[in-house]
Amino acid sequence: MERTRLEKSLEEIAGVIRGMDKEEVQRFFERNSGIAQWLSTLAEVTALKSPEDAAKIFKPMVDYQTMLYSKILEEHILPAKMRQAEIEGLNMCYGKIDVDGFGNINKTPGLLWKAGDLVLGYVAGILRTQQIPDRRQNRVDVAVADESRRGDRRQAASRDIACYVGRVGGGEEFGFILYNTNEFGAYKALDRIRRKIGEKPVVVSDDPKVEIPVTVSGGVAQYLLGMKPEDLVAEVNQKLSRAKQLGKNMIIQYL
Repeated sequence: MERTRLEKSLEEIAGVIRGMDKEEVQRFFERNSGIAQWLSTLAEVTALKSPEDAAKIFKPMVDYQTMLYSKILEEHILPAKMRQAEIEGLNMCYGKIDVDGFGNINKTPGLLWKAGDLVLGYVAGILRTQQIPDRRQNRVDVAVADESRRGDRRQAASRDIACYVGRVGGGEEFGFILYNTNEFGAYKALDRIRRKIGEKPVVVSDDPKVEIPVTVSGGVAQYLLGMKPEDLVAEVNQKLSRAKQLGKNMIIQYL
């Protein structure tokens, strides 16, 4: 039944798109890049699964509190992108950030979990703007893309970086798959996000006014041929832990 409803929904979307001209389709996906990305990713992961498994994957695909990918990012999208990187001969990296001191944020007097939810909403709002589908006509920060071309492996001539973001691990931990960039380019991208998140405090109460400064720590690693997904995730986790040990509010590229 789940698969039948999914098929009908996709047929309806396809029918609407078929009724648009080329420019209308382009404008639609520019305004709704998340939809394009989810459809693209669904096609990738379901190509490797049975119809029954595909239905199970699709249902929990989105974390509805943040409207980012759920833990499917690590479990299914990451292995698929690693295989794609091998086939296409392109770089890809995985990274994570974690909200610093989130346990204490959730203990804010008089607010408790409300403060944590507001901080998560603030961070997720910034991260949603970073999700970029793997469509070669979509371009991102040229400075970051230029840096990524220093890697050993071939980069696409378009200089495009695809970015997939999800809420993984604990409630305040977020993962990033950065496709078509090397480790330095991925580091620059995550550090730019770190600085953006820390630009202003989050107002969690107006009366009395309570503001909470928000910082994140993270780590990033490049996929190397022959690596298993769990090895790549473990390296990123080590770097994230190191960032916490060194004082937080930083992205670690090297151990």
